[in-house]
Amino acid sequence: TQGAIKVSVGRYSGATTQVVGTKSCAVMSDKSVRCWSIPEGISLSDASIMPYLSSTGIPTTLDGFDNIIDIALSNYDDNLCALRTDGQIQCSGSNDVGQLGDGTIIASEAPVIVVGISNAVALSYNGKTGCATLENGNAKCWGLNTTTNFMGIGASQFTSLPVEIHSSGGLIGAIALSSSSDIVCAATLTGQLQCWGESEKYTADWFSKVNEAKNIVKVKSNEQFGWCFERSIGAIQCATPLRYKGSGSIDYGAFGLGRGTYYNSPTAVSISNLNNIKQVEVTSLQPADTSTACALDYNG
Repeated sequence: TQGAIKVSVGRYSGATTQVVGTKSCAVMSDKSVRCWSIPEGISLSDASIMPYLSSTGIPTTLDGFDNIIDIALSNYDDNLCALRTDGQIQCSGSNDVGQLGDGTIIASEAPVIVVGISNAVALSYNGKTGCATLENGNAKCWGLNTTTNFMGIGASQFTSLPVEIHSSGGLIGAIALSSSSDIVCAATLTGQLQCWGESEKYTADWFSKVNEAKNIVKVKSNEQFGWCFERSIGAIQCATPLRYKGSGSIDYGAFGLGRGTYYNSPTAVSISNLNNIKQVEVTSLQPADTSTACALDYNG
């Protein structure tokens, strides 16, 4: 994979719904896509991975994905979507909730073009829902809607054709897709947070305190009502509207975002010892007590 310019990791399923492995794809400098997979339970640092890297784990170029500049894989199955240099989006895989965006619910191993999008500048995809940030700062999404109805088509409904997200505008970068029971958010040109969906978990006071941070340039979600924001000054701030408490002796609060001791913080508390930050990534919470966040600074 020498010469890769983007990378994305997802999970893939077998004949039934259980997860059987991890899939990775890289966008290469020639705008092609190369992918490889590793069975569940195999560690990257374990010598037992070598048979997979010398057989099925060898990165292989995907047919039909050309002129690609970004890619996003699924957390649910073997789906993936890719953003092209011409502003179009291609997707492949299962399609039971219209997640391919081609106007059908027919699965396709070959990539299909998402209908009605020709000026996308950023892509978000989790395998069930896809969103594109457009050149004009608006957003279009397709696939499964959340229970918070962020698409405005009815809670938990789906659409096989992209719909424009109401009140979107002035967006920069990709939309952060959270869990099916949560809202979705993105950063705006004014450096504030723009979110969609109705949830009693989020109050006007929470939003106002989060937006005191300003200078937000990118939003990340860990899919469990937790958020991290990259700011133009190189800082990372994280926030959650919920206070989690596990059963028995388990306190999920101990796994708070960037803090040794959990603290329910609507004010997007700055994470200590993180400065001059270039990028942050937050894991999907699976299981709920193993969430991890990592940050990359400009020193590499």
